[in-house]
Amino acid sequence: MSAPVSPSVMLGLIAKEQDRRKASAKLYEFVKQAWHVMEPGVPFVPSWHIEEICEHLEAVSSGDIHRLLVNIPPRHSKSTIVSVAWCAWEWIAQPEQKFLAASYSGSLSIRDNLKARRLIQSPWYQERWGHMFELSGDQNAKQRFENDKTGYRLATSVGGTATGEGGSRLILDDPHGAQDAQSETMRQTALDWFDMVWSTRLNNPKTDAMVTVMQRLHEKDISGHILEDIGGWEHVCIPAEWDGKKRRTVLGPYDACTVWGVFTHKGIHQAMLLDAWDEALGYPDLRTKVIEDWTSMYGADPGPKAGMPTKGRRPDRVLVEAKASGQSLLQDLRLAKVPAVGYNPGNADKVSRAHQAAPTLELGLLWIPESNKNPGQPVSWAQSFLKQIAKFPVAEHDDYVDTFTQAVIFLKNDGWFELPQARDVDEHRLASKEKVNPYAA
Repeated sequence: MSAPVSPSVMLGLIAKEQDRRKASAKLYEFVKQAWHVMEPGVPFVPSWHIEEICEHLEAVSSGDIHRLLVNIPPRHSKSTIVSVAWCAWEWIAQPEQKFLAASYSGSLSIRDNLKARRLIQSPWYQERWGHMFELSGDQNAKQRFENDKTGYRLATSVGGTATGEGGSRLILDDPHGAQDAQSETMRQTALDWFDMVWSTRLNNPKTDAMVTVMQRLHEKDISGHILEDIGGWEHVCIPAEWDGKKRRTVLGPYDACTVWGVFTHKGIHQAMLLDAWDEALGYPDLRTKVIEDWTSMYGADPGPKAGMPTKGRRPDRVLVEAKASGQSLLQDLRLAKVPAVGYNPGNADKVSRAHQAAPTLELGLLWIPESNKNPGQPVSWAQSFLKQIAKFPVAEHDDYVDTFTQAVIFLKNDGWFELPQARDVDEHRLASKEKVNPYAA
């Protein structure tokens, strides 16, 4: 018979498991917890730029970004985050991912390969995620190591021979040496390698990702080539000194929320937009705001007519996209007793989800409150929501579109919206065909 576990030990185990789940769900949390393994003796210093890089790498892992360029000064932990931690973190959920990492120097690539392998083999990592995969003994070298789920991490260099291999994640970390970048010949050699070799190494160019992280060394370095000649890459630029301004990327202002109320009109379930906001929030502020929104009362009537309720009601469900940082939000909301529900869009892209939501909109089942000051016009706080919906998919940002399609699809799948069924073709033909009496005179 096993000995009873003391309450203090039990609380410690619970706290440890909560930390493990947070690190599994959020790269920034993983970096923070793994820092003592990756950089022993160096204290972890929380910083907005680490959060920014992690947030964008999470978007790469979730398939929302396929080409990412990060410009950042040296000595800002870029290699520790991108070239060491990211692979170990992504293998927790996707151990089949194949990483190909390159630098201007083969020794630097091998250095980070060793750091990534040591992190994965560390007691800290193995205790938490060692059951997810195992490193293969026959392919566990300095330059290359593999796991038993077909994933691998391979180190090479700009112009290196190992680039005959392919990958689903291509990391290019400092493709230019400081001196080489000042030589036109060396720069052009690197650009030619990038265009003719590196850019062809994705196993699936449509779904796989390339991440380039580097300091700017010349106007015509690889960053300049990506920005000026190639285009289509998501660009994150971290200045040496932050001026305090928030800059928007494809992740937009990071967070958007819409509140929908379901009601019955003429015997049919319909929905009205009750609130909408779109803000740049750090994770703690986001969690606080969502909890505040849940405790708010919607639908209250300050000047009710006879027989009408005066009190509103709280939301019955809080729908959170179960990708990237949404996983951490889901866990925290549930701990706070908020009825949070995870929504996973699967492989459907934004346009496909919009097509799924379109029939409900076309049937006139969705409403926007009318402005009291301008009758016939929507309320002012809904204007940005409507503009973004109207311009999709060519709008600069589509955060509101995501919340809209998720809400409509969730309500439809939950049985709140009933769409008319199409009549059978043969049934339609029979109904429209004129009946003739063959025995008529």
